Formats: sequence, C-alpha cells, structure tokens
Amino acid sequence: RFQSDHPLFDLLVIDEISKLRNPTGVRSKLMAKYAERWKLIWGLSGTLRPNSALDLFMPARIVTRGKLWGRSYYKWRGCNFYPTDFNGYDWAAKPGVEDRLNREIAPWITTIGAADALELPALTVIIDKVELPEEARRQYNHMRKKLITEVGDDMTVTAASMAIATGKLAQIANGFIYESDEPGEEKRKTAPVPHWIHDAKREWLTDLVESAMAPMLLVYEFVEDLALLRDVLGVDLPYLGASIGDAAAARNIEDWNAGRLPFLALHPASGGHGLNLQHGGADMAWLAPTWSPELWEQTIARLHRSGQTKPVMVRVCVAEYTVDEMKLDRVHFKMSAQQAFERFLQRSQKK
Repeated sequence: RFQSDHPLFDLLVIDEISKLRNPTGVRSKLMAKYAERWKLIWGLSGTLRPNSALDLFMPARIVTRGKLWGRSYYKWRGCNFYPTDFNGYDWAAKPGVEDRLNREIAPWITTIGAADALELPALTVIIDKVELPEEARRQYNHMRKKLITEVGDDMTVTAASMAIATGKLAQIANGFIYESDEPGEEKRKTAPVPHWIHDAKREWLTDLVESAMAPMLLVYEFVEDLALLRDVLGVDLPYLGASIGDAAAARNIEDWNAGRLPFLALHPASGGHGLNLQHGGADMAWLAPTWSPELWEQTIARLHRSGQTKPVMVRVCVAEYTVDEMKLDRVHFKMSAQQAFERFLQRSQKK
C-alpha cells in the first residue's frame, strides 16, 4: 500500500526496477500510476536494459514520472523503433536512436562499478565444451532442418514451429528430448515424457563433481537437468526452483550460507534476483547457458557480490555446434540475438 503523504516517507526505493520493464505488466502499470504520489523515486538495478533499449522506457517512466519520454510506451516506440517482422513482435532501433536515448537518460542515472566500489574478488568464467555423439548429432541436425527427429526404433518427435524446435534443440544439447507436444486437455495435465539420447553432459558433470574442492552452485534449465543432477549427486540434493516451497527454500539458503551444503542446485528464474548466496561458496557450474542476459548476470551476482571473500569461478558446459553456442554468445559476449545467430551459422558452415 502506498502512503506517500505520510510525513516520514518522501522517498520510494524500487529494488530490481528492471523487473518493471514490461509496459503491459500489472505491476509496472500500478507503479507508474502511483509514482505521482512520491516526491523522490530511486530505481536500483544491475541490468537496467537486459535485452534492448526498449527495456528502458517503463523504468524511466516510473522514476521520472513521464518527464523524460512521456507516458505512452507505444507512441515512444513508434517514434524511435521499427518492426522487424510482419506481426510487430520484434523491434529494432532506428539509426542513431540508441546513442540519443543513452544521452537523454544518462543525467538520470548514477552508475557504481561493483568491482571497484565494493572491492569484489576476481571473477573467472571457464567454457567447457563437449561434443555430441554421432547419433545425437544426427538427431540434432534432423530436428534443426526438418523439425522432426527419430528417437530409438519406434519414437518420432516433431516440432510445430521453429520456436518449438529451438527448445527441443536445447534439450538435445543437454542429453534428452521430450515427446512431441499434442493438443488436448488430458495431454496438458500430464508431465512431458523425456527420452535420454546421450551422456556427454552427464560425463562432464561427473568429472566436475569428482574434482570439486569447494561448495558449488549447480545451475540447471530443465526439470530433466535437475533429475540428472540428482542422479549424479543423490536424490536428496537440495535445490532452489519453481516447485519448492518458501519454507524449504529458506532452509536451503540458510544451510548453504552456513557452509552445511557441498552442493546446491539453482534455477536462474528462481534465484536470479535478490538472493545472498555469497557466504556459502565461490564456485558455480552451469549445465547449459541461459538465453537471458539478465538472468546470466544476476545469477552470477548471487556469488560475486559484497561479502564474497574468495575469487569466484564459473564453469559453463557448452555442447559444440548447438544452440548452446548461440546462448553463450548472447549472454557472455553481449551479442544481439541476430548477431549470435549469424555467428552460429558461420561456425556451422565451417564445420
């Protein structure tokens, strides 16, 4: 409840304001509505524009109360961007717009370099590449070209679109694939059935665990990735993810920071913001890169933050010549989605 007229409260501080970047989001619209009631508003974020300059509008709309770029997102977008697809889902900045927007918003922003201001220890990211077995490579290539692949002797998996196929390619890169999505209420009520097709990342994980000398955060993407982690490390592996309750999550966080857990599994969407995990260890391993630059940076920041006393080591398992490389280019090398795609095509053609 907002009480900006209270004599003790003049300032509203919004942590992780980048979460309010969606112009149609309920929280974003409510915050923009009530922003007028406060004399001062500060927005805090480590990733203010995780995807594109479009992410800047709503945080700026809220903090400046519309003084910077007005109150209409769609009018602002139409003046500064153009659609790159027929349906208007994707937009790109017009020539020179990005530099102008940066200049306009700069006076409203105070930047603090975390490593300098907080004297954080070193951060090292190591890319561990694995090669798909021959049969898995054949299945991967067939799905990429034909939106269909065979699993075993009697199973055919299809994808209804390239977007769905991209998800299935990420599954194959991790070692499994779910059965084809089928319409119908009964199908939606049941969990997807996975089929394991290779052990390249399992072998990487096994070697990593056997050589681990310190507590380690293990970052996963799919439910089957968590199943793999539990199969290698034991079914009682504690984790932070969508299906865990608040009490259990709080207990796992407390145990991790107290040094009682040698391993803790973490899904970026559940632990990418707000958690302080720096007291439990300094090592992190990703079974696969994420598509989201914001979740990539925020998840690493769970360890690489104020209070961390050891150098932080991050290892990422990447299946060669798969969408893993596109994801890595997107989040680690700061490429746009199109640049990552073009680089992936160049690598594939060379292969």
